[in-house]
Parts: sequence; C-alpha cells; structure tokens
Amino acid sequence: MRTKLSPADVAAIRARAASGETYRALGIRFGVATSTIRNVVRGVTHPPDGPPSKERRRRLDKRLREKYGISLREYEAIREFQNGRCALCSEEEVETRELPVDHDHVNGLVRGLLCSLCNRQLGWVERIGIAKINAYLAFDRTDIREKEEVNT
Repeated sequence: MRTKLSPADVAAIRARAASGETYRALGIRFGVATSTIRNVVRGVTHPPDGPPSKERRRRLDKRLREKYGISLREYEAIREFQNGRCALCSEEEVETRELPVDHDHVNGLVRGLLCSLCNRQLGWVERIGIAKINAYLAFDRTDIREKEEVNT
C-alpha cells in the first residue's frame, strides 16, 4: 500500500470517480485503501495539514487512556521506539493516520503499534487460533492430488 498520493494522483482520482469508476477499482489502481479514495473524492484530509491541534491531541490522549490505558506521550514513545514502523511488517506509518495500537484482548496490555493490515490479521489469527492454522498448513494433501490424477 502506498503511503502518500501526489497532487496529480488526487486530481486523477477525482476525475475518474466523477466519470463513474468505483472507489474499489480506484483503490486497486492507485494502491490505496477504499476509504482513502472516498476521503480524497470528498476532499477530507485526516489529520489536517501541519501539526495536530491541541484539541486533536487532547482527544487522542483521552481515547488512548480510555481504550488502552496509555497516554499520548506513551504512544509517541512506542512509535519512536519502533521508528514509526509496524512492529510486524516494518511498513512505515502512513502520514494520514496513526499506527493502530495492538493490545492483548485478554489482559488489555499494549504489545506495540501495528499497521492496519497486520492489526486486522493478528486479530483474525487470535480468533481462529494458531493451532488450527498450523494444522491446516501441515495437512498432507497427497491423497487429494492422487484422487484428482485418477479422475483425469
């Protein structure tokens, strides 16, 4: 996924959207999320250009404290420790949004910051269970292949 769109890309996205191309198709074409395309077409920028306002920082600090039990200062220390990159895939932080906080859903402890994709995938793995995934990957499929060869 791309982290930044050029002004030429923004103009092209708006023109193609006006001509009827779907947000999904535009997202694939330009290598960004559908929500990013929607925001470009609507003219929404998150966060606003320049440093975050005091009010925005206050709201973010409140949300981090309520949801994860960490302050904005602690979040920024974690981000700095990770060099603004996802703790799993090392992708750089997208300029238009903060890295999501990864936390243990059982005890609530913060583990680090992940990109949105890794955060969703890790949540999925936690729900399914790593043992099931490993069992599926280790399953011997030679019987299936042999049956297919006999039938052809």
